[in-house]
Amino acid sequence: MDKVLLKYAEYNEPHESCTNTDIVDILNKKHSAMKPAASGSSEDTEMMGDNDE
Repeated sequence: MDKVLLKYAEYNEPHESCTNTDIVDILNKKHSAMKPAASGSSEDTEMMGDNDE
């Protein structure tokens, strides 16, 4: 698979390599940054209450 990807990559352009652990860490940081803003919203809890019926 790496050979296929190398066909589409430019060798002179910088690239960033991430592992699954790196991606999970990034997503967790984004989620924790968004969490305080979402916790003050009553719309989320109202929507959850509607689904229980």
